[in-house]
Amino acid sequence: MDGSGISASCVITVKDDEPEPITDPTPTPKVTEKPTSKPTVKPTEKPTPKPTTKPAIDGLTYLLNEKKKTAVVTGAENAGEKTIAIPDTVKTDGKKYQVIGISEGAFKGMKKLKTVTIGKNVTSIGKNAFYGCKKLSSIRIKSTGLTAKTVGANAFKGITSKVVIKCPLKKLKDYKALLVKKGVPKKATFRE
Repeated sequence: MDGSGISASCVITVKDDEPEPITDPTPTPKVTEKPTSKPTVKPTEKPTPKPTTKPAIDGLTYLLNEKKKTAVVTGAENAGEKTIAIPDTVKTDGKKYQVIGISEGAFKGMKKLKTVTIGKNVTSIGKNAFYGCKKLSSIRIKSTGLTAKTVGANAFKGITSKVVIKCPLKKLKDYKALLVKKGVPKKATFRE
């Protein structure tokens, strides 16, 4: 008391709990790993056109690269086809394209497919391209450009062990080793 007859009291409570975190009123900017802006294109450069898919041409569907004038087979219009012939080139809208590949899973599971011819410009076959084509008994490969890097895993897995594969003489030994690794049965017959 200070003599005025008024008294004041104060209660202080001390807690041993963890202190509440101090929050900063200013938000922390998030760090991103990817740049948020797209690279700029110089006015003199044209962006690379994306490949375009075209409707079926002679029963096959393709992914076309307008700039390079190349095509990749993406599948068959009719899943019940018995014979597939992949041409060296394909023409659409007055333009000619080299057929350079067969895409991943292009003919996967086509149970009626018996005969396939692969054109001379084909240099890549995607994984599982002919996977599960149980009746596939004849394959003619005209190309000499297939390698272990350009033929995908299990590209020919699940085809009949009675398959006859014809390929260029200079590639016979190489293709036998390569294609067996990519799913062709070991009992398959390879010839020129």
